[in-house]
Amino acid sequence: MEAQPGLVGLVMKRMLVVVDGSVQARLALDQALEIAQALPSSEVLLLNVPPPLSAWQVRRPLSHTGREASERVTAVALARAEAAGVRARSRIEAGETAEVAAKIARDEHCDHIFLPEHGPTPVARALMTLTGLRTNTAASRILSLSRLPVTVIAHERHGEA
Repeated sequence: MEAQPGLVGLVMKRMLVVVDGSVQARLALDQALEIAQALPSSEVLLLNVPPPLSAWQVRRPLSHTGREASERVTAVALARAEAAGVRARSRIEAGETAEVAAKIARDEHCDHIFLPEHGPTPVARALMTLTGLRTNTAASRILSLSRLPVTVIAHERHGEA
């Protein structure tokens, strides 16, 4: 497969894509796969970061549903990469998304990070409206933690102009 004319100068070899089963993650993967198809020596590293365990989960025997959900999400993403003819592998690492993604990208010598960004919950939106404060998003944290280029696929804001 030949490189597309607009991507000739691009030398991206390893792209980290955070996958979580969301629409934003699917769009992030689509973008990474499109680039990887144009650059045959590229590899896509799929990262699923399940949320940290709550205090009650730490004290109780864990069910495997969280791990199974992460494995399903990464399996679907791997299948999409395979169908696109792109070399890919996956990792599942627990923790805070931005911190884990920045560390994995550094450890794996990635050249670019693709990150889905989700909107605030209704409660967080209400608090932000009342207080005027903004939440520290995974996108803003990863931009401060990593020196790599980051592509953020943001949530759609319905009803906002």
